[in-house]
Amino acid sequence: CFVAKIAYEISIDGNAVAFSGAFANEAFSLVEALMSLGHLKWQEFFIATILRVGGEGTLASSLGPNGQLARMAWSHPWIHGLPTQMDEVARSLKEAEKALADAIGDENQKSQ
Repeated sequence: CFVAKIAYEISIDGNAVAFSGAFANEAFSLVEALMSLGHLKWQEFFIATILRVGGEGTLASSLGPNGQLARMAWSHPWIHGLPTQMDEVARSLKEAEKALADAIGDENQKSQ
């Protein structure tokens, strides 16, 4: 499926080939049209694929100002929900950094 391939490519390296090739405008228009079909839940599938494969950080950067999804009209509601998610990501990152610093400190103490 075209939508799944784009979501997967964004999850892996942040760029979908379809949005940067010779037919980028056509791909952009097609994705916009598919995502506006409300009864099929393409948006939820697309976002869930990015979260499952790439994680929250990838989704945040894709929806951010320089991300490939930022210029798409269907992504604006997802972007507006991003500040809350970004707070959670920042909090998780700080917790992970603290745990890493504690582990490094413990290893340094053990080696002395």
